[in-house]
Order: sequence, then structure tokens, then C-alpha cells
Amino acid sequence: MTKPEQAKFVADLIDSVHSQIQEAFAADAIPADWNGIELRQYLADRFAAQAFKMIGQQLRSYKNTIATSSAL
Repeated sequence: MTKPEQAKFVADLIDSVHSQIQEAFAADAIPADWNGIELRQYLADRFAAQAFKMIGQQLRSYKNTIATSSAL
């Protein structure tokens, strides 16, 4: 995947999750008493739902990159 393709993928994924969350607000599905703690968890859950389970070498390589890269 090229850098521009990566950037488009990320932007599209964020836009998709953003749209889902906006729909939940429009439908009054988000409780009015939720504060930053619940809202952060809701965001984390919505993004986690988009993730795939990594295994094996791909997971090891990912964890190594995250652990050793100060930019991430």
C-alpha cells in the first residue's frame, strides 16, 4: 500500500466511524449524562469494532514496531 493509499484508508475509516457516531447522536442513542469517560470508551469500542485479529508473525512484527518506534 502506498503512503497516499494508507492516508486515504485511514481517512475513510475515521469518516466511517464518525458517521456511525453522528447517527447515534442523531437518534438520541447517546445518554445525555455520559461524560468524557463514557464517551472515550464509546469511541474506543467503535474503533475496536473495525479491527481485525492479528496473529503470528504479523502480530509480532506489529508489536515490535510499536515498541521500538518513538514516533508511534
